[in-house]
Amino acid sequence: MVGESTFDGSYIDYSDDKSYGTDKPKEFNNFSLPINFRVGLSMDVVNRDANKVIAAFDMVHPNNNLEQYNFGMEYGFKQLFFVRGGYKFTTDEGGLVLGVGVDYGLSDNFKFNLDYAYSDFGVLTAIHRLSFGLVF
Repeated sequence: MVGESTFDGSYIDYSDDKSYGTDKPKEFNNFSLPINFRVGLSMDVVNRDANKVIAAFDMVHPNNNLEQYNFGMEYGFKQLFFVRGGYKFTTDEGGLVLGVGVDYGLSDNFKFNLDYAYSDFGVLTAIHRLSFGLVF
């Protein structure tokens, strides 16, 4: 069938007495390759003077798992300071995501940005991310 793959050879399944108790290893089964279908929407909720609020929603439909839904918002002040928040729905791990960022232009051709994000990742508890970027 198109879109399916399989591994060559055979293997011993140690959880099955019939597989490793004899000289009859198991053959690999065909499986579908993973495919993701993703669709999303984004819009400016507020875009006045120095204040801008963006809202975004997306849906991910993998062929080998449940659909996932994500929602997020970003508030920007003078395209310099940013506050972000979001939530991941119907995932095994994860949920609330919060962050802040700064974009600062030193000249017309040189800019740097600094971002921090906090994620609630279930069993892994709090995940902290920090990034620094240079644009030239």
